Amino acid sequence: MKKLLKSSFVIAVAIMLCGCGGQTTSTATSPQSNSLGSSSQIGGVLNSLLGSLIGNSTSLTQADLIGTWTYKGPECRFESSNFLQQAGGEIAANKIESKLAEVFAKIGVKAGGSQYSFTEDGTFKFNIASRTLSATYTFNPETRAIIFTDPFGIFNTEATVCKSGNELCILFDANKLMSIANTIGALSNNETLKSATSLLNSYEGIKVGFSMIK
Repeated sequence: MKKLLKSSFVIAVAIMLCGCGGQTTSTATSPQSNSLGSSSQIGGVLNSLLGSLIGNSTSLTQADLIGTWTYKGPECRFESSNFLQQAGGEIAANKIESKLAEVFAKIGVKAGGSQYSFTEDGTFKFNIASRTLSATYTFNPETRAIIFTDPFGIFNTEATVCKSGNELCILFDANKLMSIANTIGALSNNETLKSATSLLNSYEGIKVGFSMIK
């Protein structure tokens, strides 16, 4: 009986979770959705969960960054592996990414329309609409920390780099990312930015940023 209760609890938590940026599942279920399902299905859900953790990412070197990447969409990753905290964070993920997409659109960052370029000499370029912002960067493969420095102070910040398959993510502290968006787009009095900032301040244990593909 104890084993059955334990298994039911783990599966119930797993069903609550979806990949970061995925669609939130409806609370309305059919009778079949109460079945335990196969072990491969359960494993797939848990693997998706673990894949959204910042620490669970492919190891990287600077060479993995080199090239031009195209913006795919907003990204959020979790810093804690606590399943119950993770469940609450995943429920909010879809709303967070939707708000970020609105902010990014305000400054001209849209899917397929913005590029990020890394060169071997430590130069970084960010194309937004008709503008190009340049910075230098240093990358620490052990911590996956990337530090940006530019003459105007816009990108003077540290971020975390994650790679999953053919996607590369640059993740910032939430307040810093909102500050960058404000600087680029002069959005300080914009209701979209205020709403996104308020939402992000409601949650702990996440970093947010950009997902890119080559």
